[in-house]
Amino acid sequence: MKHSTHQHSSKIIKKNKNLSCILLGCVVFFSINSYAKADDKTWQGYQNNATQQFEAGQYTQAMNNAQQALKLAEKGQGQTSPYIASSLNMMAMIADAQGNTAQAINYMQRAVKLFQQSIGTHENTATLMFNLARFYEKQKQWDQALQILNESDQMVQSLLVKQQTSERLTLQNKILSEIQQVLLQQGKSSQAQQYTQRQYDLITKNSLAAGNPQQNLTVIRSLLILAQSYQQQNQIEKSDQILADIFKRFDPVKTTLKPEQWQTDYADALELKSQNVQQTSQSKEIHLEAIHFYEQLPQASKNKYISRLANHYNELGLIDFEQKKFDESLQWFEKSKALMQQAYGQNSQQYARLLGNFAQVKDNQSEYKPALQYYQQAQNIYEILLKPLMTSTESRSLRQAYAQVLNNSAVIEFKLREYEKAEQQWNKGLSLFSQDSFEQIQQSALPILENLLRLYRTQQRKSDESKVQYQINQMKSWLNSKK
Repeated sequence: MKHSTHQHSSKIIKKNKNLSCILLGCVVFFSINSYAKADDKTWQGYQNNATQQFEAGQYTQAMNNAQQALKLAEKGQGQTSPYIASSLNMMAMIADAQGNTAQAINYMQRAVKLFQQSIGTHENTATLMFNLARFYEKQKQWDQALQILNESDQMVQSLLVKQQTSERLTLQNKILSEIQQVLLQQGKSSQAQQYTQRQYDLITKNSLAAGNPQQNLTVIRSLLILAQSYQQQNQIEKSDQILADIFKRFDPVKTTLKPEQWQTDYADALELKSQNVQQTSQSKEIHLEAIHFYEQLPQASKNKYISRLANHYNELGLIDFEQKKFDESLQWFEKSKALMQQAYGQNSQQYARLLGNFAQVKDNQSEYKPALQYYQQAQNIYEILLKPLMTSTESRSLRQAYAQVLNNSAVIEFKLREYEKAEQQWNKGLSLFSQDSFEQIQQSALPILENLLRLYRTQQRKSDESKVQYQINQMKSWLNSKK
């Protein structure tokens, strides 16, 4: 019978929002202190309140304060355009956080235009352009994003010719990384690699590359961006080389700086390292290393990494599963279970995937009753998750995961000769894709169809067998045409 595969932890590039935010250059603030005057306290007060509320997730209050700051700036209290641009920048970030990226683009376009007119070529202008490009990326407007990123890159290059500062080098590092992401989204991997090389040269050939522990930490953060860029381009060897450099640089950092200054960066490096290896003994060592790091943190710090800790335990369970060490595998999954619930909730896809992993171990141990119970729990979660989204394009990955659970559960029912239950579950799995094309469903639907074919042959249901065989032939013919 055709089983669907067990479920791995999500890769950081796609799923771990905290890490991708650190590594891929979130929308950033800039300082306006260089424009501030003694009589600007009211504007600065509103702006500071908006910043604090934004960071606390109080977006309505933050927007109110940012709008008040903008009104004062437009009335002339700020006197110069940078005040207006700063308020617009804040309002753009708040609007985006509220889910209104289109409005955020409007605010940021105004801010960029003001800075271009008032101060011209400046790192703050380039920063606003970077922010605007990020918003275009969110809207999948790749060409617009790339154009603005290239303009900001040229601006920072011209500034670096005049004077190299760590702030300018760090900004260009972020811009180069972002250009790579956009080019990869457009399928232009060879062009992305050119920017990866530029980024590596930037980090290693100038003053960003060496110095005291604090400077080393700045270099580490830049190298983390680069290591992930190589990982995304599937250049794992280069990514590993950079990670080796990163861990060497951590030695003076860890012995000199306070833990809270470097722990997040060290954790991010461990995550990248664990993603660069396959399920081997080496990968097991790396997962254990990551677990040891997270477990020895103070509880307040450890709580920030519960999801990562849960995923590392899950990955260890999968490694032992592949090696047919089923009892050990179950022990790792048990350690992941409570953490997974704490990190994602009992009705999350992540927890449903873990339940599916429990079920596959029990299935391989021929403990079919508990296996079916785990699969049923997972099915219940997918029903909850899919109910409001059943017809949505965004639900396809959920439907595919649900179909895998239904397929695996039906395989057990078939083994137990519960043919009616098996058929019901396979047909339910196929029904999840009734509105999708072959291209969208072939990986999920084909194993189910092949299992149904075996069922109908076992039951000598010639008419049903012919119908399913026709569907399989159609799908395989389509797949062959795409090779």
